[in-house]
This record gives sequence, structure tokens and C-alpha cells, in this order.
Amino acid sequence: MLARTNGVQLYYTDEGAGLPLVVHHGGPGFDHTSIAPFLRDLAGEMRLVCFDHRGTGRSSHPEEGDGYDIGDFVDDVEGLRRHLGVEGFAMLGHSFGGMVALHYVLAHPERLSHLLLVCTAASHEFLREGTENMRRGVGPEVWLELERIAQGPPSAENMKRAFMLQAPVFFRDPSMISALDLDNVRWGPASQAAWQYLARFDLRGWLCRIRVPTLVIAGRHDLAVPLCHSEEMAQLIPGAHLAVSESSAHFPYIEDRGWFLQTVRRFLLGEKEAP
Repeated sequence: MLARTNGVQLYYTDEGAGLPLVVHHGGPGFDHTSIAPFLRDLAGEMRLVCFDHRGTGRSSHPEEGDGYDIGDFVDDVEGLRRHLGVEGFAMLGHSFGGMVALHYVLAHPERLSHLLLVCTAASHEFLREGTENMRRGVGPEVWLELERIAQGPPSAENMKRAFMLQAPVFFRDPSMISALDLDNVRWGPASQAAWQYLARFDLRGWLCRIRVPTLVIAGRHDLAVPLCHSEEMAQLIPGAHLAVSESSAHFPYIEDRGWFLQTVRRFLLGEKEAP
């Protein structure tokens, strides 16, 4: 399905009924297929909406070439909400999607019933640590290849290759990267603009304003966005809860799927267990 909003067409899936849960995938450069298939069981108990952010997957590029400011991503979520015809909803953001979710809740606090932040951070500080972890985690030869890719022409092939090389950083079990369809990875204006933004953003001073029930989910072995950044958010957001997967890294909904779904259910639906 397509939602026309803010100069783009957003592709989205809409399954189930009940509490709306809007899911913003990570990246930048991925699309909804990097998370939606692993959350599908939730559609039996709530309305699950997953979408491709602008410039990725089956969503269109903005009519204006520079339409990739973080505010554009936030406005897209609000436009999708209006298109869906819901007054309020829960929002789950993974990695970059979590950063968009933080901006959204600060801009539209009245719209969210729940906020779920998965393996994300509230400031650019994670980049330095993540880069150092990557350098150590992949080894010198792979690091040199990653540097060559970074200096080369931006392309889907290069981005796919780079992500494959970084599997030990994103997964506790690097072979689990096979669960992702990396043919859907894209490198373009959306990913480039988002990475430029990530180099300077810092919302830590604003987190005290969040009053929405918040769950911060992290992977104990996440080297890309280390656990300390989830701990920091949970401390700075009033009343937030922290849940840590002991057996996963940056993709707990893949490596620890059962635990992840149960954790989300309990947060959104109380102590109700999966049928």
C-alpha cells in the first residue's frame, strides 16, 4: 500500500487489528524487510504497520533533491499517521529508526501511547565507539577493504559488501546475517544525508521532556551501538525501562526473536503472553 505525504509516496504494510504499532526500520539504506518479517507474529494481537522510509525500498524519493533532513523523516511519520486515520499509536524504531522516533516523540508527544527504542542512541557519541569496535572486530585486512569501499563510488553493491564484512559487529553469530535480504540494501541521497546528520546530533538534553511510556531494548553484544547508550537513554527518559537481550547484538529481533517478541508484548499489552 502507498501513502502520499510530504512530497513522497511511502510504501507500507498494514496487518492485524487493535493497538497500532508503527515500525521504523534502521539503516539508513535498509527498508522495512529488514525488520517486518521478524515481527509478523505481533499482528495477531495488534495492528502492525511497517514502512519504507523515503528514498528506500518501494518508497519514492522526494521531489526536491535535498528532502532528507531529519525533520522530513519525522513529518513522514506524522503524514503516515494521518493517512492511517489514527489519533494515537505506539512507535518502534530500530537503530536509525529509533533516532527518528526520538525526534517524533519530542515533536508530537500527544500522538504516542508507547515508545520502543531498539539498539539506538540519543547522540552522535555512539559513532566513535562503534568505529573503534569495528576496527577491532573485523581485523586489519577487512578494515582496509572497508576503507577502500568508503572511498569508492556509492552503490548498492558496495553497501551490501560493506555490511557483509561488518557482520561480526552487528551479530553475535555473524552467520545470522543470512537472515537479512541484503539485495534490498540501497545507498543514495537518503543514506548519505542521514549519515551526515548522525555525525552531529545530540538529543540527550531533551530526553527529560519525554513523558510517554518508554521501553529501551538493547543487545548485550552490540558493537555498533554499544549497550551504554541504551543505558544512558533509560536513565535520562523519565520512567523508562531497559530490557537487555543477553544473547544478541544489534539485531535482537533476529538473534533472540522469541525473547524480543515477548518483551514487546509485555510492554504493550501488559502481562499477556503469546497464545
